[in-house]
Amino acid sequence: MRIALYGNVANNCYQIANALQSYSDIDVHLCLDTREKSAFLPENDNPALKDNYPDWIHELALNPLNTLLTPWRSPLIAELERYDFILVSGFGPVFAQFLKKPWCFYTTGADLTLTPFPADFLFYYPTLKSKLFHFIIGWWQRRAMHHAMEIWTQ
Repeated sequence: MRIALYGNVANNCYQIANALQSYSDIDVHLCLDTREKSAFLPENDNPALKDNYPDWIHELALNPLNTLLTPWRSPLIAELERYDFILVSGFGPVFAQFLKKPWCFYTTGADLTLTPFPADFLFYYPTLKSKLFHFIIGWWQRRAMHHAMEIWTQ
């Protein structure tokens, strides 16, 4: 079985992938957006990984405009389609809803409580551009949750 994880919020997906790599025979891969915040990169938890990712960690340059307007055209979709099962967090459901493979939404906080409901959190977004971005991404996130095979939360 091949599993892909995307949406490495605070390295949750990295820790899951690392544990599965270390303690099972599951072929698990972590997909990262190269524009991620440094706190969301594996080397934040394991400094030895800086500029030295193992072959199961894949970096993708995702265009935020495509994410917002046409997520089904993202190169992430083609990457994730290579796997049997996909686990997503963060903005991952925005993409995963267009997959033909089974996927689950592993919630990590704001991806479930804040992102889908931007109107309730307008004070969180200081600029008009950020408000507009979050209204659109919030719509995609709400839509995506209806397409998830399951929603996992803690």
